[in-house]
Amino acid sequence: MVFFSKTKKRLQEELQERQRLQKELEDREFREQQRLQKEFEDRKVRDQKLQKEFERQESQRRQRLLDDIEKQRLQERQRQQYDLEKKERTEQLRIQEESHRQEMALAKQKLETTRRALEERERQEGERQRIEQEKQEIEVKRLEREAQKRQEKQKMIKEASPETIRSLRELIREKYHLDVEIWGLRGARRPDRWLVRQKMEKADAVLQKIMAMVGVWEDNGDGSWDPVEWGRVQDIRRRLQNRGIRIWAESPLWIEAGESGGLQHGTR
Repeated sequence: MVFFSKTKKRLQEELQERQRLQKELEDREFREQQRLQKEFEDRKVRDQKLQKEFERQESQRRQRLLDDIEKQRLQERQRQQYDLEKKERTEQLRIQEESHRQEMALAKQKLETTRRALEERERQEGERQRIEQEKQEIEVKRLEREAQKRQEKQKMIKEASPETIRSLRELIREKYHLDVEIWGLRGARRPDRWLVRQKMEKADAVLQKIMAMVGVWEDNGDGSWDPVEWGRVQDIRRRLQNRGIRIWAESPLWIEAGESGGLQHGTR
């Protein structure tokens, strides 16, 4: 019995020891699990922190990269804007310079045109003055020649000579023939009357010559005429002044303002 009792006791002790060991083992395993769990959780937390830190750094890196890209884009836009503005300023300066050059060229052209116009006016004025002076000189010479001719003619008319009387008689005959022709054409139609008027003007011009010659034969105080010739001259002068010689300019052949074909009667 004692043996069994000891054996039982020993078995109980062994059982207890195994139980104790089992419990220690379980406790150890539990603690180990807790330690592993804690390490896992710590590692997980650490990994999460690392992940967050990585994500934060990655986010910062991406943000810096985006900032750099945006900065580069901004710099590129600014450079392009600067180049565009510079190009526009350069174009504006070119346009202003071109406009200024054109304005200067136009002003120079206007100035040159004005100068040429002034020179042309001065030249024309000088030419006009020269022509006017030449005309005046020609007119003076013509008047001098006419005065000299009149003086010579008056002198010739006043000189007592048979040629003077013959010249007067030729003028009287010319005047008479013209008057006869004019009177013979008194029935001329209106389109042909200009020919008759020319003859009238010529007849009046001849009469002026006749009266000019007779007008200077007023006296014989200088004795240029001998008594016989002077008597003939006075007879011609008296007959010319008393016969009422017709002056066609004062007494036209037709009454122009009256009826067509109407005649103006008068002495011939």
